[in-house]
Amino acid sequence: MNKYRKIAIAIIVLTVILAFWLYGTEYSSSAEPQKISETLTDYLFNDDVQVTVIQTEKIDNRMLVSFTDKRYENFMGLAVFKRGLNLRWLPLSANYSSGISVEAHPFTIGSKDYVAIYGINCVPNITYYEYVTTDSNPEILYSNSVSESNFIDIYEFKTGYWPKLRLFDSVGNDLAPELRKSRVNQNIPSVGVGTAEDFMINVFCLFILLIGFAIARFFWIFKPE
Repeated sequence: MNKYRKIAIAIIVLTVILAFWLYGTEYSSSAEPQKISETLTDYLFNDDVQVTVIQTEKIDNRMLVSFTDKRYENFMGLAVFKRGLNLRWLPLSANYSSGISVEAHPFTIGSKDYVAIYGINCVPNITYYEYVTTDSNPEILYSNSVSESNFIDIYEFKTGYWPKLRLFDSVGNDLAPELRKSRVNQNIPSVGVGTAEDFMINVFCLFILLIGFAIARFFWIFKPE
């Protein structure tokens, strides 16, 4: 093998390493709670949130993460992560506010719509929830019992509705209206953060690979006179 082909192989190896490194700067988090907490805290650095992960739930190439900030009472948040080709995770969005211990969060995967209904330190006398439409004849879209203080339930969402949560005790009283009056703290902002154009990292990596392979090909076929 002549030296030019050796140069071509070296260029290919360096190109792949560079593209893999660049990809890993975005898709960098493992699924360990401590690492997720650090990643989310960095992701929300403008908002001074100190993330404590409560629970995770995976669906397809997404991971939902419920979290809180222990400095605030009734603080609830949900983040959506995307799994990369390197099996690491990138935060796509995060929403948090003062909550009533059970909240609903819509999200999408490709062309499909979903809703996550999640609880953090759930009020003990909540025994089940209903996710219902808000028209004159409410339709129950989803319902489930509440047996754990922390949970994440995921449903494929039926679009075209403006739904709301109803939270019932053991005798059928809807506790949600009173909980919103007593637990929601206006001093905790309601914030939504999203990652714009997350596909651009794929474009950059592909561009690097194309340039590298083009240069490598030049050296591979080069025939000195």
